[in-house]
Amino acid sequence: MSMGTTCFQKYNIDPKVIQCLIREFMHVGAKLSMGEVIGPLGKFDLFDYGKKLTKIVGEFDKILEGFLKEHEERINAEDCQGDMMDILLQVYRNPNAEVRLIRNDIEAFFLVSCFT
Repeated sequence: MSMGTTCFQKYNIDPKVIQCLIREFMHVGAKLSMGEVIGPLGKFDLFDYGKKLTKIVGEFDKILEGFLKEHEERINAEDCQGDMMDILLQVYRNPNAEVRLIRNDIEAFFLVSCFT
């Protein structure tokens, strides 16, 4: 909803793929303990949860990158609809913006909004 696009039709993405990524993220995230991330066990990744989580986030990031590129092209063509993605991209491109955003900030915003 915040991207204002029918991404599943436009990019031939099966909604079940995103649903599966979210389920996997929640499943793996629930098993991951703080000790495995920041404690002395963090370097070992004993149960491979860190690798699995990195893979899931990487797959979601590829999908999100496609959305970002499409919105950037739309902004360039001045066919801007003013959804949340367009607004964040306009702030990102504005050198005089009060708050400076980087591309990772925009991706993190949508990643968090999908997984919460």
